[in-house]
Amino acid sequence: YIHYNLLDPVQAPPEHARFYSEKLMLLPVSAFRGEGSGLEDVLQGERKREARRALGIPEDRFVAANLNRPFKLEPRIFETWMGFLRRTAGVETLFWMFRWPEALAAEANLRRSAGAEVSKRVVFTDL
Repeated sequence: YIHYNLLDPVQAPPEHARFYSEKLMLLPVSAFRGEGSGLEDVLQGERKREARRALGIPEDRFVAANLNRPFKLEPRIFETWMGFLRRTAGVETLFWMFRWPEALAAEANLRRSAGAEVSKRVVFTDL
């Protein structure tokens, strides 16, 4: 039995406390980085375009991402993402993942699992 759950107000808004069996201990700021967290600037306008260019991402591409470590990406979930890429072939959607140093073999395994065509749209980037 878990008595407390340490979260932040983005993960668990106080009004959702009734949905938890644990008592919530809310952090003062969000643990999430990015839009809405207040911890960093959101890239907008020209800064966003510069960041995309630096990473080699065309402006007209939609980017989906899973930034978890590979061991958290279950085969069923990965196949769901790859199915999404297959269905959006004409849109040139990219699937972005981090290249975790402790799991370098995961990249080759995931590319093989994705198949030749779809794996071209799976992007790994170093941390």
